[in-house]
Amino acid sequence: MRTEIFINQGVNESRIAIVEDKQLAEIWIERPESERMVGDIYKGAVT
Repeated sequence: MRTEIFINQGVNESRIAIVEDKQLAEIWIERPESERMVGDIYKGAVT
């Protein structure tokens, strides 16, 4: 199984997507005015 993590950071929101075998498995959208859903973000490769 191949897992990829995509992170997009903008001024008004952050978007994080997890894709497994070319299919979207999870997505998080976080905006500054809302409560934080996740902590620190680390980039890495899963082999």
